[in-house]
Amino acid sequence: MGIVKFFFSVHIPDSAFIIWWNFFGLVLVVFNCFYVPLLASFLFDYSGVYITIPLNLFFALDIILSFRTAYYSKGLLIVSSKKIIRHNINVGTGFDLMALFFGVLYLFDLDQAVLKYLTFFTLYRGFKMNTYIQRIEDHFQFGRVGSGLLKLLRLVLFIYIVAHVGGCVFYLIGVDQNDSQAFTWLRQYAASYTSIVDVYILAVYWSFTTMITVGYGDITPQNVSEQIYTIVMMAMAGGVFGYSLNTIGQIVNDVTEASAQSR
Repeated sequence: MGIVKFFFSVHIPDSAFIIWWNFFGLVLVVFNCFYVPLLASFLFDYSGVYITIPLNLFFALDIILSFRTAYYSKGLLIVSSKKIIRHNINVGTGFDLMALFFGVLYLFDLDQAVLKYLTFFTLYRGFKMNTYIQRIEDHFQFGRVGSGLLKLLRLVLFIYIVAHVGGCVFYLIGVDQNDSQAFTWLRQYAASYTSIVDVYILAVYWSFTTMITVGYGDITPQNVSEQIYTIVMMAMAGGVFGYSLNTIGQIVNDVTEASAQSR
């Protein structure tokens, strides 16, 4: 009862409990972005109940905790429960609830083939990565170099997550057409691979070469569905590439200014 009472009491955003909760949340958000695409594609026959339930339980508690955590407004700490509730009733909370719903729905096995695809909606939680990092950074007040390293870490994670999701979906498109007469990239390139790890590396390799516009041409889409998806990936790659260059420029600028001030 003491733990429950502590959890549901109003928490200060700078308290040790909230900081550690944010850190743990950051780790689980990254894990969610890697695990869900794997579950819906390469691990399709795996129920994942022992991972899915604890994972979604944390995010359910995270939603509740957000309604019991004070916030700052114009330099003032707001601890009123009514104001905290009004502050957290927004579109973001609605999407969090939808991600929670789709994250556990497929466990009921109503139509697993469809419901597992809906777990991709939980990738919305990836947007919370910036929130968690910002809260941790605000608490510890890192210098420009430390902030630059955090931005670099966030950039690396972002690029790999996009490539990871892109590769998993590319594999999923090929698998979904196995029962048809369509000639897929899996039949063309992955037929000789027996390990699922090798096929995963092949899919992520295709994703990276598409994203960075290298396009070696050794793995290419073989039908209309795969070609349409490749076009979508190329369009997204332009935004990812621009975001990456802008972030790297900011990091270099911050480190350069910090070095100049130190000298």
